[in-house]
Amino acid sequence: MTFRRAVVPVLCCLWIVAIAQVAPAHPGHSHAKGEPQHPPEGQPDFFYDRADESIEGTLFDGPNRYDTDVLSADGKLWYAWLEFTPRDGDKVWVGTYARGEWTQKTLVTNQPGDYACPTLTRDSTGRVWLSYEAAPEKQWDVFAVPLRDGRPDGEPTRISPGGGADIQHAVAADRNGGLWFVWQSDRDGQFDVLARRVAGISLDEPAVVSRNGYGDWHPEVAVGADGSVHVVWDAFDGTSFNVHLRTLAKGEWGDVVDVARTSAFEGRAQVAIDGKGRVWIAWEEGGENWGMPYRGIDTNTLRDTIGPLHRLRKLRLALLKDGRPRLIHDQLPMASFQWAEERKPDKPGAIVKRVGAFYERARLCVDDAGRLWVAYRHNYTPWLGYTHRGHVEGGFGVFARCLGDEGWSPLYRVDEVQGDGMQRLEIAPHSGGIAVAWTIGRTDRRRTGRKRGVLAATIYSNEKPAGEIELEEEAPATAGSSAQQPERISDGRPPRPAPVTVAGKQYQLFFGDLHRHTDLSLCRVATDGSIDDAYRYAIEPAGLDFLGITDHSRDIAMGEHLSQLWWRSRKEVERHRLGTTFFPFYAYERSHGDTADHNVISLRDDMLRPYTYPVPKFWTELDADTLTIPHQPIRRLTWSYQDDLLRPLVEIFQGCRDASIEKDVREGLSKGYHLGFIASSDHQSTSASYACVWAEEESRESIFRALQARRTFAATVPIRVKLLAGEHWMGEIVDADKLPPLHLEATGTAPVKTVTMVVDGKPVKTLSPNSREVRLSESLDLKRGQYVYFHLVQEDGNEAWTSPVWLKATDESDVAAEAAGR
Repeated sequence: MTFRRAVVPVLCCLWIVAIAQVAPAHPGHSHAKGEPQHPPEGQPDFFYDRADESIEGTLFDGPNRYDTDVLSADGKLWYAWLEFTPRDGDKVWVGTYARGEWTQKTLVTNQPGDYACPTLTRDSTGRVWLSYEAAPEKQWDVFAVPLRDGRPDGEPTRISPGGGADIQHAVAADRNGGLWFVWQSDRDGQFDVLARRVAGISLDEPAVVSRNGYGDWHPEVAVGADGSVHVVWDAFDGTSFNVHLRTLAKGEWGDVVDVARTSAFEGRAQVAIDGKGRVWIAWEEGGENWGMPYRGIDTNTLRDTIGPLHRLRKLRLALLKDGRPRLIHDQLPMASFQWAEERKPDKPGAIVKRVGAFYERARLCVDDAGRLWVAYRHNYTPWLGYTHRGHVEGGFGVFARCLGDEGWSPLYRVDEVQGDGMQRLEIAPHSGGIAVAWTIGRTDRRRTGRKRGVLAATIYSNEKPAGEIELEEEAPATAGSSAQQPERISDGRPPRPAPVTVAGKQYQLFFGDLHRHTDLSLCRVATDGSIDDAYRYAIEPAGLDFLGITDHSRDIAMGEHLSQLWWRSRKEVERHRLGTTFFPFYAYERSHGDTADHNVISLRDDMLRPYTYPVPKFWTELDADTLTIPHQPIRRLTWSYQDDLLRPLVEIFQGCRDASIEKDVREGLSKGYHLGFIASSDHQSTSASYACVWAEEESRESIFRALQARRTFAATVPIRVKLLAGEHWMGEIVDADKLPPLHLEATGTAPVKTVTMVVDGKPVKTLSPNSREVRLSESLDLKRGQYVYFHLVQEDGNEAWTSPVWLKATDESDVAAEAAGR
């Protein structure tokens, strides 16, 4: 949250959205300073810090409202939100409350569609602005419009210059009637941070604030009384995510300053400026080796230093001093970390002192009394790292504190927990405290009775503003900055491997993952991370070219494709498509019942279906723009039927279970089914399984058609493998009396120890190249209908499997190849 809201003292309550007030805080509570309170008995899965005051909020009128912002201005509380309508999409609304009445509720957008992040800002002249992100043609841009009497005053202005996805915007007002916009922009296939000043209808040229060779994420902005503009964001550097700051002062952008640069995950920064001109920065700190190779089997393999994307989160708070960030001495109390440290390790040397404690999604603002407020979401899962627990979810409690002259205030908690990590939480200064708006609810398979929609409340405090702030001697990050010019420091991502030419056509190698879950799936809610985490991981540490997020259809409103949750999920596909470098697919998993556990990958955004009926019946609803992939474990019904076009692939290796299923796959192949091979991650596992495909073009459709044609291989590392039978690719059915000579080429990430040739499910020959570069040629006398593939094992234990090549059986048709050639 940026310090962007001008405050007018308001005494009001809401008619539909009731504002709850709390009594003045009592500073005598011992745990207000962070002394741990032991978790209560009888709650084995999720605990929460004990709050001094519980705040009751009231639900907006409608379960399909979400993504809400709040602003206090002109004696009113303003709200902006999205309302989802099945078959149509989102609508953007603005409403105001004052003196116990709903004084205004206005539909802002004439046409429903794709919208995100409605944001309210008051400029220095007193005018309220609404900004939001929209994708009228599936390309996301930032728009803004001033409001007059609660209604749009003119047509919206496009703030972002277009040309790629422009998302995650934030706004701050300066003292001269202008607004500063920052956002995450796709430039040449990676996210950079851009900033632009807008004054009325005048738009300055966008400035490129970040200069990282990799991607830059989640910018926030604050403007000081002296006109200085402070932008924070996080960026990947090839090893970890770090937090950075850049300041515009006297018309010149300064150097990029490291706010937090360690081996841990550090991201989702916030910035606010108080009445004394002090610049506050908050951010999340996660585990080390975030997104690096990890084969997660059960949750008891987690450690502080290794594990899945979501295993711990801690909030950090710093102040700028002489242009450099310094951690404040009195950090936000986070009692769960002391609870975690008191656990006894399950085996000697196991470091799990922080795993399971989550404090995240901080929001900052400074109220009209000059107090800094921090709101955040929190829970504690004490079993993480010690025992395996699945299919449990308790939600995140929403908490807040302010920093007063005697330290941190008592702890306030607003009622109703948040669900997935993409649900929005916002705060704004309001009449002696803060107004809070937050999205709640899940739509998974359980009947929990939880409310859904948006809640609002206010929190008041009688704490006196903080005086001098004690700072730590050392900055929270490695010192260092970069030159002023806005060009990128380096090209972070390695170039895509050189194309190859086969039968007169060029092909490029792409690496991806087609089985990745997030916290929308109930199975591993605590550890899988959010949709944002999944895309960050795929684009940056994993360096993937494509991704299919396959949350369970039963957890997405039981497979209802007209549900708000599917609408939210499918929006993120286009929001994270990056030029010609990253291609997300519309995807989900149908599992349990008679579905035999299949992932569904599609070029279409309307193919979500329930999991309750068998795969052959489901196939009757599909066309050539959707395919299905069976995965581990292979269910008993899986090989009872086959469609080479609609099920061209099988997941032969899975990072989550750290196992291949060659025996099960050979059962399907023995029935005459044509199945190409890929590897996938499923839950928790990171950078340990790849679906590798040779496609003709750098496009989503070209990759999809190559998947249909089975021009694929599976690998546990991004090894380069090519198998040809003459001029026929692996995955093809060769129509000939004799199989052309086989040519295998591979470039390993380590020396290749063995290469095993498998014919009709039986290893027939094993070679030992003991080299990173492998070049092999073999001639085989196959009979009609037989197949051959190769299994490579490196000296470091990593593996790869080529898709088979088949010699066509008598009267056999190659449906998949024909479809891929359309």
